[in-house]
This record gives sequence, C-alpha cells and structure tokens, in this order.
Amino acid sequence: MTKLPKPPRFVVTPPDAGRMNELGKTFLTAFKERLDRAQNIFDAPARPLSRAYARRKARLKPPAIRNLRMSGITRDTIHVMASAEGRAVIGTRDWRANMILTRQNRLDPQWGMSPRDRAAVERRLAEMKSVRTEG
Repeated sequence: MTKLPKPPRFVVTPPDAGRMNELGKTFLTAFKERLDRAQNIFDAPARPLSRAYARRKARLKPPAIRNLRMSGITRDTIHVMASAEGRAVIGTRDWRANMILTRQNRLDPQWGMSPRDRAAVERRLAEMKSVRTEG
C-alpha cells in the first residue's frame, strides 16, 4: 500500500517579537514623518501654535509648526518600548515627555496611528510574508 502525501496547508502565524519590533519602528518612522508635515491622526493639518509660542519657535527652531522639534527631547524619547508575538508597545519612559504628549493630544490629537501610518505598517507587514506553506 502506497502512502499518499499530505496536501500542503497554509499556516498564518502572528509576527514574532523581532518582526513586531520592526513593525513598531516602521510606525515610528511614519509617525515622525507625519509630525514633520504638522498633521494630526486624521492626516489633516494640526492646530496652529499660539502666537507667542509660534514667534518664539520661529526665532529659535523654525518652522513654527506643531512638530515636537523645539528642543527635540520629547520627540527623541518616543521609541518601541517592548515587543512580543503579535504586539508592540510604543511610548516613552520619560514622565515629562508623557505629560507633554498628553497635553498636546488634548489640544489636537497627533499621538496615535493615522490612516497613512496604518497603510505604511500594513505595507511592511505584507512584505514580511507571515504566510508559509507546509507539507
């Protein structure tokens, strides 16, 4: 009696910790590019700065837009904090940066995933090819 080969099956696995870390970094890149364009989580223009702050920022660190680049400290503390299978945590461990991001998000939500950011992460995920054939 001959043994029939098993038909191939497709196995979809969630990305492992390394791949989730890479996806988190992809999001951070898209997020920071969106900040450079001064856009909120809806990919719309962010709220303008107050007049006094805009004048000060234009003098010290142009352009005078909402992009977290006045000192750059808050922006530089944002990173992938942890990653596990199917999950990546992005944030900051600095309490001052958390306070600034929370306050800014109340005025105009910039901290979060916009449709453009999501598309960048989904493109990267598709490139990773998490589907494999067994058999």
